[in-house]
Amino acid sequence: MSALTVRAPLVLLAEVPEVYGHGLAHALGAAGVERVVRTDGEDLPAELASAGGAEQVVVVVPEPSAERVRAVLRAAAPAARVALVHLAVGASRESFAAAVSSGALGVLDPAVELDAAVEVVLSAAAGRVLVPEHVLAALTGPGARTDAPEVAPHEREWLRMLGQGGTVAAIARSAAYSEREMYRLLAKLYRRLGAESRTEALLRAAGWGLLDEGGHGP
Repeated sequence: MSALTVRAPLVLLAEVPEVYGHGLAHALGAAGVERVVRTDGEDLPAELASAGGAEQVVVVVPEPSAERVRAVLRAAAPAARVALVHLAVGASRESFAAAVSSGALGVLDPAVELDAAVEVVLSAAAGRVLVPEHVLAALTGPGARTDAPEVAPHEREWLRMLGQGGTVAAIARSAAYSEREMYRLLAKLYRRLGAESRTEALLRAAGWGLLDEGGHGP
């Protein structure tokens, strides 16, 4: 297993089925994650409030409950950085695309080995998106564009912000552009990535490593 160093991560298993949650908690503990807490929608704000100095919180949540948990997070406004990981049976390309587009930093298929699940959680804790092999194959298969285009550092930051759930308005403010101009610039960036939508652009960017913190792509 690769070493992804994150200081004092807290992993919250929100509404995760008991049997799978127990196995994942054990595997995370074996990987060195000391704080893994099972929670539900009602006590999630309290768990976030008692994070106790955690610099990064990862919330693993079943895909059907993800939007509700995301609303709870927005209302709680925790001090720590929070990364969402969706638990999705099958973890199809479509579910991965939807998760990344909504701001999640990972997708777990409960059928995969727990070591692989731990990698996804630790990658999210480090601010990275781990792209499943079958999604990457779809991006690099016959007819797919395999060479990453030239992407400037500030454009990679825009993509990372989008991948973490940032709005176009927020990105425009950070870049000192009008929202209308930012939409135009992002549309040009999507086309350069060979994508027709934000979701497809994020999938392609993830496949090239452009969403990694400090990543420069191939």
